[in-house]
Amino acid sequence: MSEVEVLIGGGEAEVRLRSLQDWLRADETLNGSLRARLAVSGPADTEAMGFVFDVLELAIGSGLSAGALAVSILQWRQAQRVKRELTLRRGDVEVRIPVGDAADEELVGRIVALLDEDLDEDGDERRSA
Repeated sequence: MSEVEVLIGGGEAEVRLRSLQDWLRADETLNGSLRARLAVSGPADTEAMGFVFDVLELAIGSGLSAGALAVSILQWRQAQRVKRELTLRRGDVEVRIPVGDAADEELVGRIVALLDEDLDEDGDERRSA
């Protein structure tokens, strides 16, 4: 099972990530091959009362199509009234989806490549001999 982190720019990150989490859970094309949970990327702000969830962690099962997940994330983003920058991170590899980007073939291809990339447990790309 591979893991991908989703981060979102701008305010209300927790609300927006919860919305994406609900969207992914409801998407029938993902066939339940995905587990999503909110997480905290670092220590709590000293002025905050508790933690603020600012990362959505996705655990991706082997039967899940990377293309279906990429399309679902992009569809969710397109459905939002206010578009925010999204970052998908897997190990040391990131794909940023800027505010103005439409879901073109190149962007979908970069996301699918990130999701399909074979990484070892340290987050480094595995090399074929």
